[in-house]
Amino acid sequence: VLVPQQLIRWHCTNEESQLPIAMQILDRAKGSGPWDFDYLNVETGKYEHIVQLPQIKHEGVTAQKLNACAMNPMDDWVYCVLQVVPDENPKGYRNYIVRVGIA
Repeated sequence: VLVPQQLIRWHCTNEESQLPIAMQILDRAKGSGPWDFDYLNVETGKYEHIVQLPQIKHEGVTAQKLNACAMNPMDDWVYCVLQVVPDENPKGYRNYIVRVGIA
């Protein structure tokens, strides 16, 4: 069981311009995190870092993949699909919908 932490909600807009931001989730390690949440700065055309979700390993399981993230504008949370793999049986993975916030 992964332990929940106190998290801060996301906001759908850039605080300065109040325009929607385009986020991208990157797994630069190609497998089990950490995952970088970046957003596209439309003025420069470059992605800028928002926050990093660390690698998740807890009591015999490892978070393997994070995918399909989307912002829910009704509650300001990002929801993703997280693949959790038991250490003793890598083929016995399960997928969960998880809520992601900013610590």
